[in-house]
Amino acid sequence: MNEITNDIKYTDEELNRLHRYLYRILGEVIRVCDENDIQYFMVGGSAIGVHFWDGFIPWDDDVDVGMTRDNFNRFLEVAPKALAPGYAMCTNINDPHYSHYICKVRLNGTRFLESEYEGFDMNHGIFVDIVPFDKVPAGKRAETIQAKIVRNLLICAFGKERWKWTGTGTFIAGNKERTTGFVIGAIMYLIVKLFSKRTIVNWITKVQTWYNHSPKATDVYHVVDADVTDYMKQEWLDNLQERKFGDLTVKVAGDLEAYLNMHYPQGLTKWLPEDERPSHHPVELSFGDNNDE
Repeated sequence: MNEITNDIKYTDEELNRLHRYLYRILGEVIRVCDENDIQYFMVGGSAIGVHFWDGFIPWDDDVDVGMTRDNFNRFLEVAPKALAPGYAMCTNINDPHYSHYICKVRLNGTRFLESEYEGFDMNHGIFVDIVPFDKVPAGKRAETIQAKIVRNLLICAFGKERWKWTGTGTFIAGNKERTTGFVIGAIMYLIVKLFSKRTIVNWITKVQTWYNHSPKATDVYHVVDADVTDYMKQEWLDNLQERKFGDLTVKVAGDLEAYLNMHYPQGLTKWLPEDERPSHHPVELSFGDNNDE
């Protein structure tokens, strides 16, 4: 979900302070990973930040950390006890209102209220995303089918909280309007009505991991949508490199530029025009009483 919006802008002070908090949370995630032999790698915009800026893209407002499924499961196992006081792991397992399959590590006492969770009684702390990567199937058609099923099931999971069927192939899941064909929309509506959220999110994991035991599958990718190009080749995973990210040392793909060129086939650039810079500005942002220095 996590749609990118550009209508609300941060002040320089807000964004600089948010970066300091995100560095702090990421540092705690890295500590847990290093102490428990959990492999991770920076992905998406965070990897661009490493490549061009040795830290955040100046206008970026989130952190994305990738893990292969085995490492992701290991992190979910150890993090609840391993995280320092003041940090919390949020998943669809331990938070009944959280609908995504991504894990978030949050800083308690802060608030970063995403629009799809507005009105829910849950931890809304500033967070770092932990994203599972699974084996890539052989053939683009298989990828597309897998990703579309995951995407629609994810919408169904959000729909367990808020759902309005318009009867025309357009429906509202959470507070986001979606458009599908009538038949697919009707099937999704029945899934929301007939099955629990736990069942739906279990289906998401099963579909994402369909090919993890295939002897022909080697590379991994983030299974979320039919046009996602977030692939990690096995050779890059086998040779992760260390790079600077602010005052932190992080791990990235063995060939970072090749990964980024694959992830951003439209062209890799250091600067974007101001009106094209993505933002996930929350409904509410609060830094609480935490000392971010």
